[in-house]
Amino acid sequence: MSAPRWSELLHVIRDTIVALDLPEIAAANVVVQKVASDRPRELPTQRRPAVLIAPHGAERIDPAAGTNLRDQIVYPVLVAIVAADSPEPSDRFELFSLWRDRLRTTFHLTRFESLDCFRVEVEPLDLVDRELWSQRQLWFSRILLRCFTRTLRD
Repeated sequence: MSAPRWSELLHVIRDTIVALDLPEIAAANVVVQKVASDRPRELPTQRRPAVLIAPHGAERIDPAAGTNLRDQIVYPVLVAIVAADSPEPSDRFELFSLWRDRLRTTFHLTRFESLDCFRVEVEPLDLVDRELWSQRQLWFSRILLRCFTRTLRD
């Protein structure tokens, strides 16, 4: 199989998240973006809570990690949860934590065989973006997925 296209990878991740049926997050609110953004003016304003999925930097190719016939390519994908919050310390913290935990456990060390993705590693980033929370009372929590593939050389 050839290398997965970014679009295919992002949509497989989206479909996996939709299948989780996270409480209070409608399927229409699991959104693939071309560019990851944490700027307040670029965040969706009407569809919250939401899960945003976007590429996060360049693919990584390690020439020593492939084989004679296949290259190992790592695709970085950002998955972000955005939701309106309140100043109360525990108001929705349990729900937000549940979403993040479900995403982490679903993707960590999984595989997407249809894309030749043999391993996904999860790197949890900040639990909540402090600046967005203090400026707009938005819960913005991110995890980074690294999708490892081995693709045929041309």
